[in-house]
Amino acid sequence: MGKDKALKKRIINLYYPALMVFLFFTIADSLFRGIIHSFTTKLLLCIVLWVFLTIQATFAYIRIKKINPNNYPIKALLSDCLDIMVAIYVCAAIGGIYGHENELKSYLHLSLPFLVLSVNQFCWFIFVKKFDLAAIFRICILFIGMLAISISEILQHSVWNLAAVAILITLLGILRAIDKSPRKFNDFATNLWSKVKK
Repeated sequence: MGKDKALKKRIINLYYPALMVFLFFTIADSLFRGIIHSFTTKLLLCIVLWVFLTIQATFAYIRIKKINPNNYPIKALLSDCLDIMVAIYVCAAIGGIYGHENELKSYLHLSLPFLVLSVNQFCWFIFVKKFDLAAIFRICILFIGMLAISISEILQHSVWNLAAVAILITLLGILRAIDKSPRKFNDFATNLWSKVKK
């Protein structure tokens, strides 16, 4: 039984670094080629988004490393695998925003995966029975922000929606560094968390 739990952690220890390699080298190569050949506002937004997405993925991996294998059920493993797939999809979408004949026609390819990611990350905390108020606060911001951006993109395709995605992910990166949440939110989330656990 203990070996099974350790195996689940080893799987993530293998695939999360692989994701980081994908983020750093594959997408970085594409983005910085763009800087050399055709620098645009869209490209700048993509670079900002890539930088802070990489930061978020790094912190996510550090958080997983700290989880005791005994508190890491199969549901958490599947949740982390979904996170990896979403991140890869988002990176592919970033690569399709500029410099291609078939340029990405909708930023829903960014906002909707992030929306899925927010729900999935909330479930992850439930699966590992970890109560992190600052993280839940960021998840709520991610969900509400990406929902608003998705609605805006459905109504009208605009580069401003891409800018909103980049700004939101940047804000979340800053909040991750601060790692705190407002007191009123703490009281609300504590009560809600108690109900969810029951």
